[in-house]
Amino acid sequence: MMCLGGNLFMSYSIIRVSKVKGKTNTTGIQKHVQRENKNYENADVDLTKSYMNYDLINSNSIDFNQKIDEKIEQNYNGKRKIRKDAIKHVDGIITSDNQFFSGKSDKDIKRFFEDSKAFLCEEYGEDNLLYATVHLDEATPHMHFGVVPLTVDGRLSAKDVLGNKKALTEFQDRFNHYINHKGHDLKRGTSKHKTERQHREVEQYKRDTEYYKNRKDEEVRKVVHFKNLTVDNKLQFESMQGQLETVKNKYNKMSKAIDRFEQKKLPKLKDEFYDIKNRTAEEKAKFKTLKQDIDQSEHKLKGLNADINHKQQAFNDLEAHIARIRAKKEEEEEYYQSLKNVLYEPLNNEFEYEYKKRSLFSKESEPTGRVILKEEDYKTLKEQADFGKRMEPEYRKLIKGEKVQSLEKTVLDQRGEINGNRRKLNAASKKFEKLTKEKDNYKSAYEDEQTKHENTRKFVKAVCHLGKDIFGGKNYRRIVNKIDDNINPKYKKAFRNMIALDREVMIMFKQKDEKSRKHIAFENNATIKTKQEKDKGFDLEL
Repeated sequence: MMCLGGNLFMSYSIIRVSKVKGKTNTTGIQKHVQRENKNYENADVDLTKSYMNYDLINSNSIDFNQKIDEKIEQNYNGKRKIRKDAIKHVDGIITSDNQFFSGKSDKDIKRFFEDSKAFLCEEYGEDNLLYATVHLDEATPHMHFGVVPLTVDGRLSAKDVLGNKKALTEFQDRFNHYINHKGHDLKRGTSKHKTERQHREVEQYKRDTEYYKNRKDEEVRKVVHFKNLTVDNKLQFESMQGQLETVKNKYNKMSKAIDRFEQKKLPKLKDEFYDIKNRTAEEKAKFKTLKQDIDQSEHKLKGLNADINHKQQAFNDLEAHIARIRAKKEEEEEYYQSLKNVLYEPLNNEFEYEYKKRSLFSKESEPTGRVILKEEDYKTLKEQADFGKRMEPEYRKLIKGEKVQSLEKTVLDQRGEINGNRRKLNAASKKFEKLTKEKDNYKSAYEDEQTKHENTRKFVKAVCHLGKDIFGGKNYRRIVNKIDDNINPKYKKAFRNMIALDREVMIMFKQKDEKSRKHIAFENNATIKTKQEKDKGFDLEL
């Protein structure tokens, strides 16, 4: 309840409904309800607060016409075809005065509109509700709701759903009773049916509830705020003018510094760059030569390793040959000893003489000069005789010392060959050590050259970073672009890799190359076209 002019009165419950004709009007309501316009004639709308609005039915924005068609397709059970001018959309609003909402929390305000939505569900059916959008970005909170006028038996009839004047009055009575039953203390407004007054639109209602009186105070506060803001902006503008003059002076100084740089320091920087480039080329040449020397040394080292392996194999073969000679010598010595044993083996000296048979004229036995031996003794004697024949030549050489001398000479020759191979092996090992040392030296020199090259590249990078910090990114790109114009194409890639400090420089070079490529293609096409025209010659008519 509130007091105005000494009279006590309660806040009123307000609910209005109206038919919407045609899809165009529905789209207009959609844009207003869902805040799809950028500007509104209604001065109440504060778009900076539109984020506070919410819909109790839809979580996201919808197409009203599309949603209406979907609900009709799902719920329409009429036998007749729907007329083109049929009312498919009923729009309404629920609200009260500012005094009712004043002092209420967001939670209490939302509960009021949720109770109002529940009333609409009971009246029209939840399936027929299109939207229930609460606006908090205007001076008085209110809820827009939309309904598809489908009857209980599935017919499309706004007339039956809304009813006549008396039905609308009873509808407002039911709403006020329902809201008060939910705990919201509101008074039923005087109906149009009883007073024969025309119902006022929302804007007129706001004026009657002295909305603009409150709005005027707010506007006065805004005017004062804007005046103060204007003064602050003026001071800020004057301060920015001073800063602008400072920036201009700095810019002029920077421009002069750039001109001095281009006239004096740029040529020097170019000379330093070319000097670095020449040193880099020399280091690359040294590096290439060093790499070739290392490759040759590695090739020689592989050859030496192969030679050493070959000599080692020959040495192993020679030692195996000596071992075989020793084994053969021991075998011959054993064989010789066995021959000696057979040769000196004592024979049985017992034998019998052979006698001639006695004749008729002689009574005494006459010896034949031969002896009779046992078979075993004969075999032994024969074996000794054979061994003697085989040993006689060797025995004679042995007596003369020829065999010993031959064996000693063979042993000496083999020892000499072994010693020679050992000397070669030692020499190869020393050479291998020398080459290994040279390889390590070459590798160390190569790493030193790489370090120098990397230090040079870092130095160039540091100079470029310094130049960029001094002259700024835009001027730095202009400078390196000029240097790039004079670089030999052979070294452009290396140059760009060193001085490209950011993505903008790479994009600049890419665009430059693309432009150059197109220009070259154009010139080539022009040259070909000119040549073709020359080849055609002239046709003379005689």
